[in-house]
Amino acid sequence: FFRAVAMAPKTRAAAASQPRKQELPTEQLSNLLKSCSCQLHFGTGPAGRELCASEDVEAYTTILMEDMVLTACDYCDPSDDCGLCDRCPCCCTCKKGLGKTMNAAVRKNRERLYLLLSELVATYSIPMQHMRMLVKHTFPNPSVNLPGTDAVPELCTPSPKDPVLLAAKSIANAISDAGAAAPQPEALARLLSCFKNNTFGIDVDGHCCGLGPLIAMCNHHCNPNCILEMVEGRMCLRTVRRVRADEALTVSYITGGGDPVLLPIFHRRRLLERTWGFTCTCPRCEAAF
Repeated sequence: FFRAVAMAPKTRAAAASQPRKQELPTEQLSNLLKSCSCQLHFGTGPAGRELCASEDVEAYTTILMEDMVLTACDYCDPSDDCGLCDRCPCCCTCKKGLGKTMNAAVRKNRERLYLLLSELVATYSIPMQHMRMLVKHTFPNPSVNLPGTDAVPELCTPSPKDPVLLAAKSIANAISDAGAAAPQPEALARLLSCFKNNTFGIDVDGHCCGLGPLIAMCNHHCNPNCILEMVEGRMCLRTVRRVRADEALTVSYITGGGDPVLLPIFHRRRLLERTWGFTCTCPRCEAAF
């Protein structure tokens, strides 16, 4: 349904059903759980950290609706003025952050940063949407701990690879040249690495991506118990069958035309390896061999 624009580590695939232990959430994640319509908890299973149901949940139940704390799209411009933009689901989310008018100097400097991004994308093969997301939320704000993103450091973030570190260093230098206090390149690189592993496409055409901390906790399964839908700028997680207490909530990372559940195993695995970077070991895939 949604086209994913990120990559995920191998642990994001749900593994064969094995006992999982409950994990005490941090204060930031605990606050997020309070907004859910069902009782949820975090667990640690074969696939790593998982978002689990604490009670039985009936089919077709809306478990949570989450605001994307970070967004970017192909239509984002340096001014971030989405007042007249209605071309993408990011519009609803972006408008919430329009509390101030950007002065001409800041807009001009951000235009320069956006021009630099095209070169970095070509050089380091980092998705443009992730780069725009990084610039939007770190310039002119010098802090990478922005309002609403305090739970982002809790997400799975592998060590940044060399191309990510080099791209982050270039962005930090450009921000410094623009006269703003630049975050440390290592902090920017961690954000880029986090974006790669935790953002989802939030429109059918793949123009927009967003990051929601709770949604990012859902692992992949080729026969998932939940689906994702975008409703008025918020990501909705809904069950498609009955979910038992302590069962991990899963979604399909395979997106684009048709029902991903109907695809043959070799097609599913090829798509997951190419787009997300892992080989699926969910019970359905393991049963095929």
